[in-house]
Amino acid sequence: MPIRALGLAGLLLLVFAGPGLAGELELLLQKFGEVQERVDEDGVAEQAELLQKIADLDTPKARKKLLGLRKAWAGMNWRRHVLLLSALVRRGAPDDIDDAIRW
Repeated sequence: MPIRALGLAGLLLLVFAGPGLAGELELLLQKFGEVQERVDEDGVAEQAELLQKIADLDTPKARKKLLGLRKAWAGMNWRRHVLLLSALVRRGAPDDIDDAIRW
């Protein structure tokens, strides 16, 4: 897409939001990595909050990371599955909603 077609607002969004969102995703993933093994109530609550924040970024890369976690956590406890499904449904595609309903 030519830059002229984006307009000033689109160009500013690309310049300022694009790298910021990528940096924010990496920070959230790093924080999540620090708490992902915790199974106490506070740890689970923190995991849920971080997964929701990742979903709220609403980027293809964030969704891909959530789907990757879901695949990595397949067969683990049901709580983790619920945390990931709720994050995916938050900003997800219709397929994510269908998966959550089926589960």
